[in-house]
Amino acid sequence: MSLMQGRTRAGLVAATLVALLGTVRGQPPEGSPVALNGQTILTIRTSLGPFSAEDRARAASDRLERAARDLTVPVSAVRTLASDTSTDILIGDRVLFSITDADARAAG
Repeated sequence: MSLMQGRTRAGLVAATLVALLGTVRGQPPEGSPVALNGQTILTIRTSLGPFSAEDRARAASDRLERAARDLTVPVSAVRTLASDTSTDILIGDRVLFSITDADARAAG
């Protein structure tokens, strides 16, 4: 994949995630950013079990970058799956990251 194709695909994945999650504006700077191709998608402010906000954000960013480079899964495969206490963001059958109710409360 060329650099331009990679950036375009990453942009499409980022735009899809923003559309699914809603525009995140006016967030205070504390927390750890989940980024794709250098663009912050959202900020995680809470830990989950043994994983700090920083651990979760780093893992989510890594998974997003890998998904953006994977040409075998269409961008249209990005979806959400809600449960009682969280919403998972998936591409195909792979969970990219989860947003918990505690994350939502911390984001305001």
